[in-house]
Amino acid sequence: MRNPSRTGLVRAALIGAVALAAVTAPLAVSSGAAAKGGGDFASIFTDGSLVGAGWANCPTAVIWDADVSTLSPKAAKFALEDLQWAIGTWAAAGGIAAQKGSEGQLTYDNASATVAGVPGGRKLFVKFVNDSDSDYLSGRVVGVATPTKVIPSAPEISGGSAAFRTDYIEYASKTESRALLLHELGHAFGLGHSNDKKSVVYPIVGTTTKLSAGDIAGIRAFTKKCDPSLDPQRG
Repeated sequence: MRNPSRTGLVRAALIGAVALAAVTAPLAVSSGAAAKGGGDFASIFTDGSLVGAGWANCPTAVIWDADVSTLSPKAAKFALEDLQWAIGTWAAAGGIAAQKGSEGQLTYDNASATVAGVPGGRKLFVKFVNDSDSDYLSGRVVGVATPTKVIPSAPEISGGSAAFRTDYIEYASKTESRALLLHELGHAFGLGHSNDKKSVVYPIVGTTTKLSAGDIAGIRAFTKKCDPSLDPQRG
């Protein structure tokens, strides 16, 4: 059984985009999904040069690696289960193949608030970080996620990052953990914040663990048809 919910803990807007030091190209998502049901999904992404960036529905899966080394064994088990659920939820909604990769040490860059690991193919890196090791994950900010690699000509996301604060995950209820992970991983899949209060990626993270019609329309609008000619650029 998980630790009980902590009343009043971290109900702030969790910012999902940061200034990136090592991205392949500027990052952006489209505001066009608004007409298909939901918010604008773009408020945290300011560069308009890559409107509509998203992952492609290629047969080769997006591999997600996780570093749960800062968590207790109990919390690590639950975190991996929740990651599997959250990533699978977004992937299924977008028709994107995704599968769990390795568990091991990943690198958190404090300057960019991004996570990196062994490159190769389409990768999503997730790490749980002690608040003492991050200037960004402090105060009421307990999660951050963003695309980290984009093929500009598509525009197609081919890499992503998500980091979560260890102390929050250690004591979060199942609902709190899943709501946070689902929100932030929506950013890693390319969605910005939504104006729709029913949306998982509404700026204020509460206890929403079900994608809204707008969320589903958004990820489907951003999902790209796989172009085999881009394989060399996918790593």
